[in-house]
Amino acid sequence: MNDNSKSALGIIGVGQLGNFMVRGLRNGSWPGKIVLSPRNAERVAALARACECSVAASNQAVVDQADIVMLAVRPEQVPDTLAGIKLRSDQTLLSVAAGLPLARLQGLLPTGQSVIRAFPMSSAEFGASPTMMYPADAAVEALFNHTGQSIVLARESDFDIGTPVGCASIWLLDLYGTLVDSCQQAGMGAQQARSLVYGMAESAVCVARHSERSARAIAAEIAWEGSFSRLGLNYLTERGGLSVWQQACEMLTQRLRK
Repeated sequence: MNDNSKSALGIIGVGQLGNFMVRGLRNGSWPGKIVLSPRNAERVAALARACECSVAASNQAVVDQADIVMLAVRPEQVPDTLAGIKLRSDQTLLSVAAGLPLARLQGLLPTGQSVIRAFPMSSAEFGASPTMMYPADAAVEALFNHTGQSIVLARESDFDIGTPVGCASIWLLDLYGTLVDSCQQAGMGAQQARSLVYGMAESAVCVARHSERSARAIAAEIAWEGSFSRLGLNYLTERGGLSVWQQACEMLTQRLRK
């Protein structure tokens, strides 16, 4: 089967990530067939109606109708889930179970089964997910390009580096929420606070993305000595407010490599 014929996606485990992916694919005009597993029946039925999907009677029924089978269950549920289905040799198993290496997945499957590992983000719903994947696969890469940008890693071990960065994006959400609250507590209106904080976040990313210089070099140039930006940056640096983020990422990388 060539890559262009892989036009049916089956999703086993339609939780938050499965929901984001389905909505992102449809928002990104992915035309293929999507088949959903039946667990969480009320949520799945609503998603199927909203996004032109079908709901299968069982996990095996999902597999039987799919070319790419996305495994979106929790890591601890993977062994039992895989034990309960039988994949065809021409199918691709796409695992988005965080932290679960290919060797572990392949050990649970027949020899020679095609397995791809990926790490999509919740922003997939809005076509903005930078999705790490390994190894390269044209059909899977095209799939994720409908929900943002596929990033094909050179080595599987790069997941141990990239996954903490994905976690850091959630920490940033908490930071943005703190800044919004701070603005409101100081008297700014709720909508103005949201627009200001989220707009400033997008502004910073825009500057970094469109420059060949590092983000830190740009910050050093803009935050000149004596500026309010430099005063605040120095305050954070002196109190470990920036280095602790790096330490948190390093801690997660070490946990992933155990």
